Amino acid sequence: NMDPLLPNLQIVDTTVPKDRQQCLLKASKEAKSLASYNIRYEKSTVLDKRTACEEAKKRCWAVTSTPSEVQYLGQLHLNFGKYNGQSFKWLVENDVGYINLLDLHIKECCHPDRKASQGDWVKDLLLRYVQLHPQVSCHLKINVDRAIYGQGCFRSFTFLEMWQ
Repeated sequence: NMDPLLPNLQIVDTTVPKDRQQCLLKASKEAKSLASYNIRYEKSTVLDKRTACEEAKKRCWAVTSTPSEVQYLGQLHLNFGKYNGQSFKWLVENDVGYINLLDLHIKECCHPDRKASQGDWVKDLLLRYVQLHPQVSCHLKINVDRAIYGQGCFRSFTFLEMWQ
């Protein structure tokens, strides 16, 4: 991957076709040590969606003056949880398993009595970013039929295809 703005994904099996590849769900050493320190990030640095997106685009300028959606979304920072302050790009490179928090976010967003909370846009944009990377988004519950079995002669089959 030659574009420094795009994530270097840890793929389980690179021998399966590209559109069937999935990311490793194991957290990197860096992710584990970061989570154990549980760095507290200045939440006030990201106030609103527009400012955050503008800042993310500025971080791309060293590489390109016209960043694509996938490039600038990768430069957005998490403002919650154990990886507070890390970029979306960093997250998909270091702990794809952590995106399962989006399963809950999707479920909550569908709940009729739910009150939208202030930071929802961060999870919305993280979900958008993850969906731009099929090797990552295949791990979300909503895409369970796209998950790859990954064993033996069924190595590149989705669970759905195996039952058909």
